[in-house]
Amino acid sequence: MATTKVAAKKPRKIKIAHRKWYQLRRSGPKPVLKKLPKNWTIIKAALATVWRYRWLFVKIMVVFAILNLLLVRGFSGSGDAAYLKNNLVDAVEGGADKLKAGGTILAFLASSSGNTASEAASAYQTILLIVASLALIWTLRQISVDQKVRLVMRDAYYRGMTPLVPFICMVFIGAVYLLPFAAGALTYSTVIGYGIANGVVEYGLWALLLVATTAISFRIILSPLIGLYIVTLPDMTPIKALKSATQLIRYRRWALFFKLIFFIAGLLLAGSAIVLPTIFIFPPAAPWVYYIVVMIGLVITHSYLYNLYRELINHAP
Repeated sequence: MATTKVAAKKPRKIKIAHRKWYQLRRSGPKPVLKKLPKNWTIIKAALATVWRYRWLFVKIMVVFAILNLLLVRGFSGSGDAAYLKNNLVDAVEGGADKLKAGGTILAFLASSSGNTASEAASAYQTILLIVASLALIWTLRQISVDQKVRLVMRDAYYRGMTPLVPFICMVFIGAVYLLPFAAGALTYSTVIGYGIANGVVEYGLWALLLVATTAISFRIILSPLIGLYIVTLPDMTPIKALKSATQLIRYRRWALFFKLIFFIAGLLLAGSAIVLPTIFIFPPAAPWVYYIVVMIGLVITHSYLYNLYRELINHAP
């Protein structure tokens, strides 16, 4: 009897539905987000906190200012004052717009404030800024827990320094996130400075590259920026804080980005409105007024960012 061979069936190919690249980023449907308060509401809350505990913040910043003057800047402001007076007079006598001359001098104050006499002074400036930030964050956290708590400046500097190492690690992570902006700025300055670009089209293309790298850095810097306030919590590591911050600002990056831009623009306008009249009326006092304005701006910035961080927690999905 003849046997018939049955041809083996080929295994059927199973089609796997691959997700697209933008679907892979989501583990599920987009949650319903609670709407954050308006930016002006957050700013008013930050200013109210600073005003209510103004004498405590003044004491904290006086210590920072004195150490900064002793170790970094020094008490010699005559060179800056002479520069301001001479350039303002020359600009006005030369027919230049007085407001434009004042803006130029204000830009000089901003650029010279970051310049230090030596590498050691630059290191001191960074360390003092980190120490003052930790003291301010610790104070703001204690205030948010208990509005009636009695705080002293000593505790802010003693007890607030506990998360120093994790905070420095988070600052380093933030610096890494700013590398695209630094690379774009360095490339653009090199191209413009050495005359590599020729024509409006090439200038425009290099400017677009700078804008793109700046947007990338300022969008991703939000995670380590909020992480600075999470990493100061007890038993918190930098990586864990970064992951928590990333989860906290998920689906809100662009909204937070525009809130920060609005706040920074308002802070710069307010500071300019204080320093510019001093430049016109009494130029020798302008460097010291600018120095005080920077101290106040540091306190307001930390208060605003901490209030924004608390609102993100309260309105988490």
